[in-house]
Amino acid sequence: MIWLLGAGGALGAATRFLLGGVIMKKRKVNFPIGTWVINVSGSLLLGILAALHVSHSLAEWIWSMFGIGFCGAYTTFSTFGIETVTLIEAKNYKKAMIYVISSIVAGILAAATGYFLVINISL
Repeated sequence: MIWLLGAGGALGAATRFLLGGVIMKKRKVNFPIGTWVINVSGSLLLGILAALHVSHSLAEWIWSMFGIGFCGAYTTFSTFGIETVTLIEAKNYKKAMIYVISSIVAGILAAATGYFLVINISL
């Protein structure tokens, strides 16, 4: 099972790196939108996978590889933390507050949306 976690983690980290690079090249504002998009989309995906897992509609190996491995490496709390500190250090307090609050609220809403969408469809 540990190999599945590692393979999923490698895929998640590579996807985060590539997608984050694409998003940051296209950004027009001084805001860490790449990490924001990645964390919110990862929360949505994890909500979907978690609902499938708890309803026993997802094989254990798929949960391990993608729910734990991929999503765990794709989303990134450490980058979120350092980007927030960087905004504060640059005295961009308003952007830092918007980043923190919107990341948490959007992440939770995305996870809940994915989860309850699957649970309600399964009923």
